[in-house]
Amino acid sequence: MKNYIKLFVLLTVVTFAACKNTPIAEEQGFEYGSVKDGRYTNKYFDIQMKVPQGWDVQSQKENDALMDEGKEMVAGDNVKMKAAIKAAEINTANLFTIFKQKPGSNTTEFNPSIMLMAENLKNAPGVRSGDAYLTQSRKVLTSGSMKYDSIDETFEKRMINGWEFYTMNVAINYNGVPVKQTYLATVKDGFAIGLIYSYGDDAQKAELEKYISTFDYFKKK
Repeated sequence: MKNYIKLFVLLTVVTFAACKNTPIAEEQGFEYGSVKDGRYTNKYFDIQMKVPQGWDVQSQKENDALMDEGKEMVAGDNVKMKAAIKAAEINTANLFTIFKQKPGSNTTEFNPSIMLMAENLKNAPGVRSGDAYLTQSRKVLTSGSMKYDSIDETFEKRMINGWEFYTMNVAINYNGVPVKQTYLATVKDGFAIGLIYSYGDDAQKAELEKYISTFDYFKKK
């Protein structure tokens, strides 16, 4: 669709805006990771996962633009939330985003995508699990300008190759287009790590799940 909806709600926008952390990109050894030969790897966060061959991998500049657009759409005219989002920017990083087709392509189908995020939580010691993180994230999402058809109130635990994730499902109708998202969150070594995948129907979700299930440690235990 020409007016393709980019990722308009972000898991790690503003959850702990009051924390005074070292900017995430300045953490010793930090890296955004890279995609090569159909696999994303990140030594700093000890992550690897398969990604679909032939899909459109966003550059860091394109990732930053997605972040900016998402923040504006979440905050709307909420002045306090805009200020909180601005304060939280140093704590979050969009590690990678991949779309089935290049955004803006002339297609009538919803363009499914996967986004991997990280947030520095080292000064939020009470947040020790993906469940606690999603609880805070849900409060952020529901206090913004977006109106959701549904958003989970409780979060199911999901183990993926030894990683303990918690899951939140979201549904929204935006400009007449139904959109579904699944948020997976875990906490590791003082960082929240979130996978967000967006899809238009169950068939697209199943396609994305094949790659989500390959999320693994870079250094095998």
